[in-house]
Amino acid sequence: MHSSSELLASESASHLGRDVERHLDCHLEIDERALHLLKKRSRQGKESLSYYEQLYLCFWAVDYSLEHHGDLSVADDFEPNAVIRFFAFAQQQGWPNWQQVEQAIEEQQLRACHMQLQDKAVAYFNGQFA
Repeated sequence: MHSSSELLASESASHLGRDVERHLDCHLEIDERALHLLKKRSRQGKESLSYYEQLYLCFWAVDYSLEHHGDLSVADDFEPNAVIRFFAFAQQQGWPNWQQVEQAIEEQQLRACHMQLQDKAVAYFNGQFA
């Protein structure tokens, strides 16, 4: 018979495992779509990308920078003006904005803010590209 603390620990570990798996699946989906769009742009030119495809590449650059650098320092290296372009759109949508992300970085709360932003953007773009 398991104690209640053992059951809670097991349930917590299971929940954490699902969160990690969901997070990795989400990143795989983001990266695969970005790779497809980067290849399209490389073959057919920037003009071949729709507004939402260009915006998605801005999201990808912001997401990559937050995930791998913990800030927005490299986003514009991947996609010119990615930070300004993406966060202007995010603000219109009522998503976490640039200032909220910067504040989350300062307060060491980036993970929660990043996940919220990522969830909203992925859901939105999935609807655009369906």
